Amino acid sequence: MLTILAGMANSALDSGTYPTFLEMNGNNGAYTILIKAAMSLGEFVLPIYIGLNENLGGWYGMSFVITGAILLINLILISRTKFPQRPKTEKQISRRLFSERLTAPKIGMLIILSIYGYTSMAVMILFTQWITLYGTDFLGMSNLQAHFLLSLYSMGSIIGVLLIFSILQRGLIRDIRLIVGLNGLSVLNLLVICFSTNPLLVSITSFLFGVTAAGGVMQVGLNIFSAMFPHAKGRVTGIYFSFGSIALFTVPIITGMLSKISTAAALRFDLVIALISLVIWVIGHRLMDSIESSDLDRERRQINLIDFFILKLLQWRFKHVRAIGLKKVQQNGTIFDSKREKEILDKIEQKDSR
Repeated sequence: MLTILAGMANSALDSGTYPTFLEMNGNNGAYTILIKAAMSLGEFVLPIYIGLNENLGGWYGMSFVITGAILLINLILISRTKFPQRPKTEKQISRRLFSERLTAPKIGMLIILSIYGYTSMAVMILFTQWITLYGTDFLGMSNLQAHFLLSLYSMGSIIGVLLIFSILQRGLIRDIRLIVGLNGLSVLNLLVICFSTNPLLVSITSFLFGVTAAGGVMQVGLNIFSAMFPHAKGRVTGIYFSFGSIALFTVPIITGMLSKISTAAALRFDLVIALISLVIWVIGHRLMDSIESSDLDRERRQINLIDFFILKLLQWRFKHVRAIGLKKVQQNGTIFDSKREKEILDKIEQKDSR
């Protein structure tokens, strides 16, 4: 009963936190990746703690005591936090998911995103449940070494969070392309993990798999889902993570049956799920192109990319200008072009005003 209540509480927190982060900073979905950063930190610490606890013969219940203490601290912090009031509008906006007529591509994306809610969670859950046993049974690692594979995966997840957050914050890559690329790299990493017998190579790819599969790609999918239905972010989050909850229930059952064949068979099922994720997002990429009838978003992304490189070039230029100026001052050299910087800035301003 307590386990069921804990699962319900976890789902309730998901339904509240993700929409809250989506509303921050002008609906910038990059902030949902910060939730994954906190999750990755826990995933990094927990395997190390469990491995040390087992070697020292400690009490397993202590992990639940620590979790309860963290939740209590979280409750105190949330209860003292003030959230902005919802603005009142004259016209009541419909919160229904299907308040408008859905086109065929949008229905297709709704199905794809729901499936991805399942597969993205399944890929992570399956890996974290079986990689340690795979390390001991198939690769001949010690218990502590096998648990370190999971910690490497979590370290990769933290790096992935920082990378994806930076990309989304700057708008350098379209989110749909980002999610296709990350799923493709996840498949390649899993191929190496599932069929390599070299412990060092598996350790490296476990880290890289954490970057691509657990660095916030699930949250990127949720951002796309929420952007399609901005009037119903809470319901969208509920649907997305409901399919994730189904994965939490079904994956242990399926992999438990596969483990009777071998631990490797159970882990290789993760590769099948990752391939499904890649296929549906290749299809989803085509559907999103047909949904976005306007080129404004594409042009805006191109402008963001150009602005990014312009700023980097200007920073590089002025850095060298300052370095030359300091050398001239130190060497008592004559400055012949004291007004040059002002002339450059004036030219930039003139071209911008045209």
